[in-house]
Amino acid sequence: MSHDSNNDSSPWVDPDHRAYTDDAWHAHQGEAPPQHAHGAVSPLVIFSVGLGGFISIVACIILITVYFKMESQKEIALKQEVSLASGFTSMQAEWESQLRGYAWVDASTGVVRIPLEKAMDKVAASYASGEQ
Repeated sequence: MSHDSNNDSSPWVDPDHRAYTDDAWHAHQGEAPPQHAHGAVSPLVIFSVGLGGFISIVACIILITVYFKMESQKEIALKQEVSLASGFTSMQAEWESQLRGYAWVDASTGVVRIPLEKAMDKVAASYASGEQ
């Protein structure tokens, strides 16, 4: 191996790529056209892949947030329906007790509330006996 074209005293410097290679392409010998360097990475490709990844992550976060809000609204609506239903059943029980129970309406005047069935029986009996 000759160092004729090398002006530097270091054996590792070979500007013509002739002395220390067995690769014909690397030595630029033969009739093949010049090729690009192996493994060259384009900054545009790196930027595009990075931007695509960032956009994908942001899109996933937005979709997950929208999905969570929709599901939470469904749960809130369901819980409100249940609480309204329980409120209605308690009010219905109170109304039933008023219809079927005895209570004072106005104690000073002597007005009382009696069960609905008893009131209907008294009215029917009064009509049957002719007391109207």
